[in-house]
This record gives sequence, C-alpha cells and structure tokens, in this order.
Amino acid sequence: MNRMVPATLDIQEFQFAKGLTNTQAESLLGISDIKSFSVKELLFDEFEELDNLFVLLEGTVVLGVNVPKKGKINIGSIHPGSIFAWSALFPPYLSTASATAHSPVKVLAIPAGKLLSIFENDHAFGYVFMKMISSTVSQRLSDTRLQLVNVITI
Repeated sequence: MNRMVPATLDIQEFQFAKGLTNTQAESLLGISDIKSFSVKELLFDEFEELDNLFVLLEGTVVLGVNVPKKGKINIGSIHPGSIFAWSALFPPYLSTASATAHSPVKVLAIPAGKLLSIFENDHAFGYVFMKMISSTVSQRLSDTRLQLVNVITI
C-alpha cells in the first residue's frame, strides 16, 4: 500500500538525515511515498532489481542471503531510522540481500532515479547523502562478515 508522506513526518529526527538542511529534507520527502508491509511479507528478494531506497519508519526488517548448502540465513536486522536497499543507487541496481518484514512495517520509499536527479542539481546534498550511504554499507559489510563466520563455524 502506498500513501503520501504526511506533512508531520520529520526525517531530520533520524540519524541518517541529521546533516540535511530543511530544504534538502523537504526535497527528499517531496519525491517519497510511505509503503506498508505485513509480518513475513517480502519487501524485495536477493538479486532483485531495485527502484527505491528505503528508510524504515516503523517495525523491524530482517535481511537474508542464500548460502549454498545452508539455505537462507539472516545477516542482520534493520531498525527504525535506518536506510536499506541502497543498491538502488548503484549499477546494476540489484539487491545484495532479501528483506522481509519481521513485524508490521512502514517505510519511506525514495525513488532512486529522482533522488539521483536531485543530487545532480544539489551536489552538497549528494555528498552528504553518499557519505551516509557509505557508512551504512561499511557497517552492513562488517555485520555480514560476522554472521557468515558464525554460519561457517556451525
């Protein structure tokens, strides 16, 4: 289900948006929608082409990957205020994990193409946002490495 973003949503409360100006935050909300997902609903699957970057507003999302001879393993959880589906911003635009709602979930869905267009016109916004994305990617790589070490040693 898609809904327009309520005017009362202040994304600058979330850690990822702390460095954004009011104008940048308004630009981000202006292109975004809110989507809801039910418990156990798949938001996207591993290797699926992504059109949207997501910010989790409510609930918990579990990330998973398929490991040969082990099946799907959980590699981490996403909590409110966190960004995920960042692969939507980078060619080939394919998800690196699956995402499943662990509880009822609401996300801010940000169309990647529109976001990249905004960055073309506001390089400072793009720079701040990409710094945040690189921090997210770095943390996820560390988390995934630890989870995979646990799976291999079991």
